[in-house]
Amino acid sequence: MHVSLLFALSAAAAPAFARDCPCEADRVELRAFRDRVAAAPTPDDARELALSKTRLGHRAIRQVGRLAPHDAGVVEADRRLSRFEAGVAASPTQEDVALRFDELLLSSGGHCQYTPLEVGIVVVGFLLGILPGIILLFVFC
Repeated sequence: MHVSLLFALSAAAAPAFARDCPCEADRVELRAFRDRVAAAPTPDDARELALSKTRLGHRAIRQVGRLAPHDAGVVEADRRLSRFEAGVAASPTQEDVALRFDELLLSSGGHCQYTPLEVGIVVVGFLLGILPGIILLFVFC
């Protein structure tokens, strides 16, 4: 499916999306990933596992950004994901890397209000992989 079509569909879906996301299934998936990160053999392995998913999130942002190259929302989305990545990159232990995901889980206390642009980015994130989409749900919440 073409990215511009996804973006148009996301604008129409944004109100329902905001009511229902992130849902409990998203939380379960992120907790399971958090546990995989915590169980990584080394801190470098934990960081690489986490950052491999956020790199896909940046890819989703770039793809949607092509439709709105001067949109401040694209810049803000990239900044928010980069801020999360900086915490991951600075984490000295596997558990500290995993803690960044715990913070994401705690930061979304309920229903989130996503912009149509964020919905488009999340949709593309899900097309790139379940975890990048879920991470974006929480980062944008």
